[in-house]
Amino acid sequence: MRTWCFDVYAERQHLVVEGDLPGFERDDLSVFGDATRIVLSGTRRHRVLGPHRTYFHRERRLSTVHHEIALPRRVRAEDAEVT
Repeated sequence: MRTWCFDVYAERQHLVVEGDLPGFERDDLSVFGDATRIVLSGTRRHRVLGPHRTYFHRERRLSTVHHEIALPRRVRAEDAEVT
């Protein structure tokens, strides 16, 4: 089940791509693109949250994301920044 979502909008003269990826840390992701698209990919790995924790059921072990977003207009990739 896909749990991530993105918005693409213009703000002044900038094109903004904003997204939510629950459970992913910034270090889990890589973002790249070109003049017409943004590609986001990453892997969320199982994290141990405590030495005394015993799980009886786990659904949040390993998850991957690969999402390609078409931009509504051409951009200069060298001017893009990821925050």
